[in-house]
Amino acid sequence: YTCACGDTYTEPVAKLEGHTYTSEVTKEATHLTEGETTYTCACGDTYTEPVAKLEGHTYTSEVTKEATHLAEGETTYTCACGDTYTEAIAKLTAHTYEEVVTAPTFTTQGYTTYTCACGDSYISDYVGKIAHNYSSSITTPATHLTEGIKTYTCSGCGNGYTEKIAKTPQHTYTTSKVTKPTCTDKGYT
Repeated sequence: YTCACGDTYTEPVAKLEGHTYTSEVTKEATHLTEGETTYTCACGDTYTEPVAKLEGHTYTSEVTKEATHLAEGETTYTCACGDTYTEAIAKLTAHTYEEVVTAPTFTTQGYTTYTCACGDSYISDYVGKIAHNYSSSITTPATHLTEGIKTYTCSGCGNGYTEKIAKTPQHTYTTSKVTKPTCTDKGYT
């Protein structure tokens, strides 16, 4: 207690009736060891209590070997304590094929290859070659003396071939002018 003049005195305050504790698990219980819970009061007082062991193992499972139609698989079970055991997975009753598709091209047909992990495989689902899309151009015109050449080119793959063009018919002449002979020159047509 303090007066405006500066005089002071004190009186004791009664203790609180009891502690107010909060709890925290400070050690998890397992099936091998007890756990521990710690209780702490705001005043700093603490104490611990044991937590009973767990009743049994707690396992997680993992497939450690896949089953095939040739061999059994295996599942491994592991506890946090390190204890493990395995169980067999029954063989598969049929092949398990993976598919690989080979697309057709302008020169080869397409197909699908089916392969099992055991090595068995077969090819099926054939697809025809891709059709060429040819356009043509005359690269050498034909004359009445020589054959011509026509070139075909595929717009998809660039593949091409040539074809001969027959010679044009022989000359067909018509009379265009007649020059009569004179005393000094011959005549001609």
